[in-house]
Amino acid sequence: MNKLKVTIIIIFMSIIAIMIYHEFFAWRPPFAREELRIGKNFTLTIPDDIVVDYKLIRAIGYRVSTSDLRLQFEWLDRNVIKQLALYMKSENLRIKPGNYLVNQAWYLDKVVEALEFEPME
Repeated sequence: MNKLKVTIIIIFMSIIAIMIYHEFFAWRPPFAREELRIGKNFTLTIPDDIVVDYKLIRAIGYRVSTSDLRLQFEWLDRNVIKQLALYMKSENLRIKPGNYLVNQAWYLDKVVEALEFEPME
């Protein structure tokens, strides 16, 4: 074999060895990143005079809302906010006024359990 082929094979094998090392032997935290979520609890306050429907939640998720609620909802993950808007739209719901204890690391199912909803009129 000529030197170019040998060099290419050595480079290719080195890349494979590095990939295998990082996949199996590199240090990792004890839990995968997707499994471990740590966050703070916060109180989400929905006032009586504001209708919190999917349109407002969607605007908050895309960061175009100027509502005071945006500062409260921004504690949640953006993807959770967008999923919440889709859930509320599909079920035709809005969030009832009140105070809700929510954790910023929760996924959609836990957030839905913590909030109280009522049908849109």
